[in-house]
Order: sequence, then structure tokens, then C-alpha cells
Amino acid sequence: MKNHQSGSVGKNERGSKTPGNANVLYLASRSRGAIPDFEQAIVGMQVGEDKTVLIPAEQAYGMHRPDMVVTTPRQNIPENIQPEVGQRLQIQPAGQPAIGVTIVEVTDLHVLLDANHPLAGKNLTFDIILAAVVGMPQDE
Repeated sequence: MKNHQSGSVGKNERGSKTPGNANVLYLASRSRGAIPDFEQAIVGMQVGEDKTVLIPAEQAYGMHRPDMVVTTPRQNIPENIQPEVGQRLQIQPAGQPAIGVTIVEVTDLHVLLDANHPLAGKNLTFDIILAAVVGMPQDE
């Protein structure tokens, strides 16, 4: 399925629905990274139909988990990186796969890293227009 969507977080104003390039969502493949409630909202829609869907934080990227926020000594940040609040980094704890983190605080001695998804703890609102129904690619 191809859909046009705009979204917002929390109580922010939603963007306009624009017909530009459509997003393609292959429901049968359980698209990697797709939010199940978003996929469910599209099921049963007709081409040209639009709807607004509110997805609570718990059903989207989960609640913000304080245990995923850690302080690291600034000396652990490579010298070629000037840490700034909001900056996204990849870290790889010993024996673990790499994970994305966001810098949420920087001091002379420490850097506070948040491994939560940037949208964790936030309700999401999507304005969706179903643009087309397409077949599955052969390599999926």
C-alpha cells in the first residue's frame, strides 16, 4: 500500500496532508520498524480514503525508561566528537550490538546519554491518505 501521511507528537499541530511522494508500507511483510497500530489503521481503508489515527505512547515506541539514561565520563567520548545536546551517536557496549543514543546533557566532566527511542513516551498522531494498493516486491 502507498500512503501519504503527516504526523505530530503530543499536542503539537499536525502538518498538512501532502500528495508528494507516497510512503510504501508492505503489510504482508510486517514492515520492519512499522508501528503495529499504524499498520492496523490502514487495513480496510479504500484508495483515496483519509483518516486521523492517535497512537498512544505505549503502542508506539513505548514509555520513556529512566534505566536507559546513563552518565558516562566525558573522556569516554572520542576526541574527534564535540558532544552537543540533541546529538545522536552510535555506541557499542562491550559484547553488545551497537545502539543509538541521544546526548541530553553535557558538562565538563560527564555526558548524559539516552538510549530510548527519540519518540518514546510520546503519543503520536498521524493523518493518513491511502494513495494506492501495490503488490509485494518479488525479493520480499
